[in-house]
Amino acid sequence: MTYYKGFDRDAVCPTCTQHKECTCSFCCKGATGATGPTGPKGPAGGPTGPTGSTGATGATGPMGVRGATGPTGATGATGATGATGPTGAQGPVGPQGPIGIPGDFGATGPTGPTGPTGATGATGASGTNGATGPTGVTGATGPTGPTGPTGPTGPTGATGATGVSGTNGATGPTGPTGATGATGATGPTGATGATGATGPTGATLASSAVTAHNFAVQNSSATEPYSFATTPTLSGTKLSHVNGSADVIINEPGIYQINYNSVVSSKCKTDFPSTYTVRIHQNGSPVDGAVFSHSFLAPNQTVTAVISVPVVINSVPAVINAVPNMNNFNAEESSLNILFIGGI
Repeated sequence: MTYYKGFDRDAVCPTCTQHKECTCSFCCKGATGATGPTGPKGPAGGPTGPTGSTGATGATGPMGVRGATGPTGATGATGATGATGPTGAQGPVGPQGPIGIPGDFGATGPTGPTGPTGATGATGASGTNGATGPTGVTGATGPTGPTGPTGPTGPTGATGATGVSGTNGATGPTGPTGATGATGATGPTGATGATGATGPTGATLASSAVTAHNFAVQNSSATEPYSFATTPTLSGTKLSHVNGSADVIINEPGIYQINYNSVVSSKCKTDFPSTYTVRIHQNGSPVDGAVFSHSFLAPNQTVTAVISVPVVINSVPAVINAVPNMNNFNAEESSLNILFIGGI
């Protein structure tokens, strides 16, 4: 350990020299350089030569390595325990705790026998009343004892006066309807009332009907109406037909029911299936809804063509007939029936 002017140089300098601005002049200076050579001695008797210049200061030597820290010394023995200090002053008394729950009362013991009555002593002098002492604190209420047995029922008291009648309460809801009772016996028929006056006779509805018929077989021809050979029924003047004609004539406006029926059969052809159709025409035009149609799949098949439709006739005369749509079909037992239904 090196001391310089009272400082530990080995401990201070390593820290100081870490700073570039360090100007520590008491411990961080380098070692003093070697003394320069002595100048030549002057001639004897001559004047003393000049003193030689001081040699240059040598470079600062390297900093020594800091020594290792020495081991920590052993812990000293524990000192003796000091004397006990004086006892402190006693603290204030704490608040009183709550009163505990009173215990149950013990059962009452049996009453002892009554002792003999002692002799009456002399009456002492009346003393003065002492001062009334303070009222003691009321003790806690003891537990309720068990309920005693019910006493016998007392006699019935006299009936009290009748109270004032109260107002009627609100009517309750209607109860459910009861089951229907059995039907009673039918009462006797009452006497027949007098016959009312006869009303006026209504207007007579003029009826009219026609039936045109043909038993013979007719070979169909497209767009050519079937003819009817006879007229089995003809009534009134609203309808007319001439035997052998295809036409039934309607002469008065009105609503008419038109019925047509015929037995139709297919003939030998090479273009089956073929659809046969027959329509009711009025003045050369088809009547809406008055049509029958059937698809034939082979020759010699038979079907009954039926048409039934009401028609309103507004303009007269109206010519009614039945018109097929194809050639080479047989029609027989054909009938055209027309019935007047009512006016318009």
